[in-house]
Amino acid sequence: MVTKTELLSKLTSDQLREIAIAENVQIPDEATKDEIIRGLLKLSMRNIRAHVAEYTHEPARTTADHAHTFPTRIMEQIPPKIFGVDVGKRIANMTEEIETLVKEKLKAAKLEHAGERLAQAVDKREPSHTRKGRAQRPTGKSEAIKRRRPRRKHGRQEPKPTVIETVEALSDRVTTGYRDLDNLLFGGIPKNYAVILTSASCDEKELLVKRFLEAGAREGQITFHVTIEASDVKTLAEEFQSNFYLFICNPQANSIIKTLPNVFKLKGVDNLTEINIALTSAFRKLDASLKGPRRACIEIISDILLQHHAASIRKWLAALIPELKSRGFTILAVMNPHMHSSEEVQAILDLFEGEVSIYEKPTKGVPERYLRITKLYNQRYLDNELPLKREKLSAKRL
Repeated sequence: MVTKTELLSKLTSDQLREIAIAENVQIPDEATKDEIIRGLLKLSMRNIRAHVAEYTHEPARTTADHAHTFPTRIMEQIPPKIFGVDVGKRIANMTEEIETLVKEKLKAAKLEHAGERLAQAVDKREPSHTRKGRAQRPTGKSEAIKRRRPRRKHGRQEPKPTVIETVEALSDRVTTGYRDLDNLLFGGIPKNYAVILTSASCDEKELLVKRFLEAGAREGQITFHVTIEASDVKTLAEEFQSNFYLFICNPQANSIIKTLPNVFKLKGVDNLTEINIALTSAFRKLDASLKGPRRACIEIISDILLQHHAASIRKWLAALIPELKSRGFTILAVMNPHMHSSEEVQAILDLFEGEVSIYEKPTKGVPERYLRITKLYNQRYLDNELPLKREKLSAKRL
């Protein structure tokens, strides 16, 4: 039997990428042919056959085609008679017997399935004492009927939310300030890693960013926050002046927060060089006695992407991220992908080793927000869907 890998190997890398685009499968630009194939293995065999047939101009065979073709090829290779015995006729009779046996097995399986469904229906109608007495009598029914499925309370059961158990934290991780997310990350973001949080504007995103900053400030870690709005972190800037540095890129910065030695007020996001100068100035002020991890949150990606071309932002980030890493920073960037084209979004995402996504989907008819880690290069993490609740994110101890 031909495998998915063998079928996909017939195509070129460009053809495989076209399939990935058509099937909405995300493949990195630098992926090799083998990596693209591994990414496409999630597709069904039927879809893969259809795409391969389209490029190779071969008919996509169905199971029925193989069932008819295989005996025919066998018959063509067998001589009509061997030692006076009509081999063809013997094989034809055997084929009829096999087909009859298969039909009988299918019929029996259908009857057994029907019996199971009937037993389940009876369970719902009969009182418990009647069912108990009937189940003890030998009825000759299959085990499938005896092992009845659990009854449902009201109609269709909704899937239970994912429960993230506490996992053993790895030593090279920087906590995010939110225990459930740390469990997905085996203790937090890997040290000296650059991770981007993609999310539409929502309270849950703001609370996660605040938790990340609070965790660093309260643990005495050097913490940078580059933003255009500082209402949620003014208290941190005032309380932790020795290790929390705020870079507010807003023309109204003077009216937003008072002047402090750890606050850098910039005119906006138009001038990227001005932001670089402010960061360099802060590097010189760092207290050398403060050891341990450092963290930086860059919350202006979408704002500068609206002001500059994606190529300029990519160049700026490509220089800033290694600079921060060289100084011991673990980076959390934030971007709203719904504000930009897919090409611009991919140009930015490609620069980060990890990606955490917040998205919305209906649960019991009500839209709920969830979080999932979609990328963490060469690091361990749990690929679970984490439901986000504002009440839990707002709690004091997480």
